[in-house]
Amino acid sequence: MASESATTFGKNPKKAMGSITKAADAVIDHLASPAGGFDTLAHMSDPNQIEAIDLVRVSLLGKAVDPWSCLWLMSDDGRWLTAETLSGVPTDVRLGAPHVNAAFRCVDLLALLRDGAGLGQAQATRLIAAKRPKLGAIDDKTIRHALDTPKDNNCWRRWKSALDDDLLTKVEAVRSLAATTDPFATELSSLRILDIAIRAKANRG
Repeated sequence: MASESATTFGKNPKKAMGSITKAADAVIDHLASPAGGFDTLAHMSDPNQIEAIDLVRVSLLGKAVDPWSCLWLMSDDGRWLTAETLSGVPTDVRLGAPHVNAAFRCVDLLALLRDGAGLGQAQATRLIAAKRPKLGAIDDKTIRHALDTPKDNNCWRRWKSALDDDLLTKVEAVRSLAATTDPFATELSSLRILDIAIRAKANRG
């Protein structure tokens, strides 16, 4: 049985994302900035293939993929292996919903991106979030510090436990408020809204 620390965050994400108003402002600011291209350019990419545009999208979040990793990801072997793994992960299933075991295929993809492409946790989880924004949460120093959680392979397990009705209700309120200024906010997954809001609050200090 997994320990409590492996299934829960040290800090409640609902508190870590701040107020609804400030979280909505963070989403609006994100979409208006170059970083927003991580989300708004998603339609340009095949959901079951890591493509050059996905590497651009990751770079817009401040974590450019290094040249050797890019070459592997764009090679025949890299493209085939990542596509094979992605094809086993549904595009329309969200973390916390029925059939959530599909998310554990993301763990396989994480291992492939780290061992095959040589990516770090921050880059690899950004790529997974780019391809499966409803299932894949970004895991980096900023988010781990904000949520008081260690670096390990349990980030999605913790998010699965955290995504209860109370948190999702707050996320929906943030989404609705942000959409009054930027309608694209309705296209953002709950995990993306949480990441944007938590990151913005952490950066505000």
